[in-house]
Parts: sequence; C-alpha cells; structure tokens
Amino acid sequence: MINIKIISLISVVIYFCSFEAVAKIKGTALELLPSGHLIVDVVIKGETAKFIVDTGASSSVIDKKLVKKLSLTPLSNEASIQGYVPGEHVLEMLKYRLNEVDLGGLVKSEIVFVEQDLSPMFQGLSQYEIQGIIGQEILAKFGLLLDVSKAKLYLPNEQLLKGYTATHIQTTAIGLSFIEIEINQIKLNMFIDSGATEVMIDKEMAIKHNVGEISYDNQMEGVGENGNIRKIGLIEHSIIMIAGRSIDSLLLVDDFSGLLSQVNPVALQGEISGLIGVSALAKLSAIIDVKNQRLYIN
Repeated sequence: MINIKIISLISVVIYFCSFEAVAKIKGTALELLPSGHLIVDVVIKGETAKFIVDTGASSSVIDKKLVKKLSLTPLSNEASIQGYVPGEHVLEMLKYRLNEVDLGGLVKSEIVFVEQDLSPMFQGLSQYEIQGIIGQEILAKFGLLLDVSKAKLYLPNEQLLKGYTATHIQTTAIGLSFIEIEINQIKLNMFIDSGATEVMIDKEMAIKHNVGEISYDNQMEGVGENGNIRKIGLIEHSIIMIAGRSIDSLLLVDDFSGLLSQVNPVALQGEISGLIGVSALAKLSAIIDVKNQRLYIN
C-alpha cells in the first residue's frame, strides 16, 4: 500500500512538471496571408495596426499614413537614415522613437521605427492596409522565435526547440541573417527573409555564378518604393539545397544591387547573392532565432 502511494505521488509530480514546462511556452498566432507573409498585430498609442514580420529588414518600419494619423514627431537629433529596397536607389527615411509599443501581446517596449511609404509594395496583399514592418533588430532584442510553418511568434523557450536540428547562420555588419545554400550545385550565401515569399537571386549574381538561364516569360512583376514596376525573372528546373535538404521552390531573379553593394564589402564571410523567402522556409518547418544566430529545422 505504501508503494502504491509513492508511485501515485511520483506520477502527480511528473504530470505537473510536464504541464508547467508546456505552460511556459508563450507565443502569439500570426496571420498567414495567401502570399505567405506573416502578420502581427502591433498597438501604437492605442491604435492596432497590421505589421509584417520581416527578418530581411534591418530596421522596423512604420507607414507614412500611420505616422500622419497618429501625429507622430520624428527624432530631431537623428534626421534620417539610408534604406534600400529591390529595384530602387538609396532612400532617406525619418526615425521615430515610440514608447509602450505592444507587439502581439508578447512584449511592450520602446521601439524605434523608420518612416516609409509601404502602400505601393504591399498593395493587394490583403483586404486591409499593411502599416509597418517588424525587423530583425526587434526579434534579436527580445530573443523572439519565428515559427514559419506554424505562423507563430514565441518568447525564448528551449522546450519549443526540442526535436529540431540547429543550423548556424551568420550576420552581416548591418545585422541581417544569412546562410549558405546550394542552387544547382553552386554554393551561395542568401539572406533569411521572412518578408519575401520565394527563393530569389540577384540578376548580376545569377549571371556571375552561371546559376542557370533567366527567363522573363512568366509575367511576374515587382513594385518599388515609388510605384515603379519591374520584371521578375525565373530560372526553371533549379535544384535548391538548404541545410542538407532538397526543397521544391521557384527560383526568381530580381535586382538587389543597391542592397548588395552596401552589404557585400562588409560581409563576414563571402558575398550575399539573394534571399530565402517564407515559402521555402515553411517547407523546412523552420524556426528562426535571430538573436542566437540559429535556424532550427524539423
């Protein structure tokens, strides 16, 4: 009888310990758009806005319309910073320091945003306006974990990562994460970009490394900061290997020359050739840990 009581007590202790470990995993569900973009609710001065979670953005961005609506005042001692988007020249962007910004109910903190007109780039993605971007510096600051396939954002928790294989990722001088992959047996460094959808390579890099023949018959287009439309190329029948795993993904071709000209001279190891978007990352069941420079794959 004593033995039975002891076993029962042990079972209860194990049960509660397991429950406690699961309960400590705190996260928030993200909205998954048909395009593959991940959306988080951000509350600024009582206004709830839709922001894209973008590991390919070095800074967090607030749309010009929201700045005007909230009557925000830019930092006077830091007039502007430079930014880059595909197909565009250097952009000058004002900075704003905002207090008690609520990020998906996970954290409430001061966040510095840069101002940009996002409407041309995100037009048509959803039935509502995309009013900002949560960049990698916020993910790194709070150690947030982005689960791409489950469309969730978590506070740091080792329990969540059990069963995953960790792959080391590197970081450029401006804080953008990248990883070495293989495209058609050619090793290339690519940004890990949750703000993009597919695997994309810079046109000049595709030609330089002879990755494959570029076709522009697919009628795909990109829209820049000023609403300028540009053709997006395609390299068909590409074999893409990420962290030792082959994935079925489109390989698109775009102009990243503005960004790469700034990044590649100061890259830690080798040059950057393009980016890996959420479609490919979801196929790997990837969790992105910007702070600890890890890509977890299940």
